[in-house]
Amino acid sequence: MKNHTLAIPILVLGLLHLPTVRAESTAELDQLLALNLEQLMAINVTISTKTRQSLSKAPSIVSVISAEDIKATGATNLTEILQNVPGIYVRENQFGYRPLVQFRGAAATQTLLMVNGAPVKDLYWSTGIFWKGLSPEMIDRVEIIRGPGSALFGSDASGGVINVITKTAGVIGQSEAGVRAGSFDSQSGWLQHGTKWGDFDIGLTANLSHTAGHNPLILADSQTAQDAKAGIKTLASYAPGHAPYGWDGADLRFSMANGNWRLSADYVGHANLQTGLTGGGVLDPRTKGSDNRTNLGLFYNNDSAARNWGFNAELRYYQLDYTSGDGFQERPPGYKCTAVSNCSGAAIGTYLAGELNLQRAAERGVSLETSGLYTGAKNHAIRLGAGYSGQDLYSVEHWVNYGKDPRDPTGKTLLKANAPLTNLTDTPFAFAPEKARQVRYLFLQDVWSFADRWELTGLARH
Repeated sequence: MKNHTLAIPILVLGLLHLPTVRAESTAELDQLLALNLEQLMAINVTISTKTRQSLSKAPSIVSVISAEDIKATGATNLTEILQNVPGIYVRENQFGYRPLVQFRGAAATQTLLMVNGAPVKDLYWSTGIFWKGLSPEMIDRVEIIRGPGSALFGSDASGGVINVITKTAGVIGQSEAGVRAGSFDSQSGWLQHGTKWGDFDIGLTANLSHTAGHNPLILADSQTAQDAKAGIKTLASYAPGHAPYGWDGADLRFSMANGNWRLSADYVGHANLQTGLTGGGVLDPRTKGSDNRTNLGLFYNNDSAARNWGFNAELRYYQLDYTSGDGFQERPPGYKCTAVSNCSGAAIGTYLAGELNLQRAAERGVSLETSGLYTGAKNHAIRLGAGYSGQDLYSVEHWVNYGKDPRDPTGKTLLKANAPLTNLTDTPFAFAPEKARQVRYLFLQDVWSFADRWELTGLARH
């Protein structure tokens, strides 16, 4: 008899989905291919309920992409992997060629993208101002929920959830290293190492990369269009010209595990990152930005902590900083503003250095979540949990040579053309206010096996 599962996350019904799943070695792959449908559906996932359960019982539309699946595609980045998943679309923003991941029918801001259960988003730029994906050699598997996951993961997951699980201690069975080279002066080198240190499993992965970018030819940018509209022969625009999208990247991950405990420490950074085009569609050969993100995590998982009880806890911390370097070139040198309404709020005049916008910011966050799974009630698996998340955008620095003069709190006075870089930090005119955000929540989940091969999953979050 075929399994059936009903799911009610906040009283919303979910449907079953059979994902593509492969094993992680040749021997396991051969064994997997020999499985029948019922055996395939017994493969375990955790993303839909935070409790290990078979695919057939997962109360969401779940897909799993294993390391073998990824290897078979020949993908060189997580974004290429996701682009091949039905129902997921990846588009690149013209600003920095930043990949935006979205589910069909939903916006990118409604997609919760996580790495090892930690969101990659920040407080201001959603998926991060300079986020560039993840090297496939570092990925153990990708779990995907299509449709609303807000009951379990919060309001940011209304479109869907993607959790990328990297290779960690206990999973890496041997030492490997490799290099890759490709078009657009792209090179990368990676290594992974797993070993034992006393009673501890140790895992290390590293990836260093460089690319000059595909640098598309832009025949006309928004500066060209604005000059034409104003009846001015274009002299300032860099178009026709190439939009530079080069960058250097580093991804270092360390993990250590012993029994029910696991510790992880990650660093991801980018340097010399060119944005190609500004948010306004102006060619920008000036910007070379950078970002640095550090993640620390301590995890405890005991499925038999006491009679009929399992216990899970996780403590996470992250630190993120980013800068536009010498600034975004919002308008090119020699740019002439003929009307305030057409100049992004700049004063009328000729800007010999162009319009410059220099931004720096730093934030940090800490989160704690604990939950217990009670299995002592007949035909029920009840999970109770609580959590806290705090994020603090504690440093914002902003300099411009155009726009509102911070010496006038009313915002009516504009900086004169060719003004020096002016500090907007700690004023209402900075690109973002320094602010903190705190979230506290409780959740209750019940998986009720009310009949043979039938389950009802209910979840409430407050």
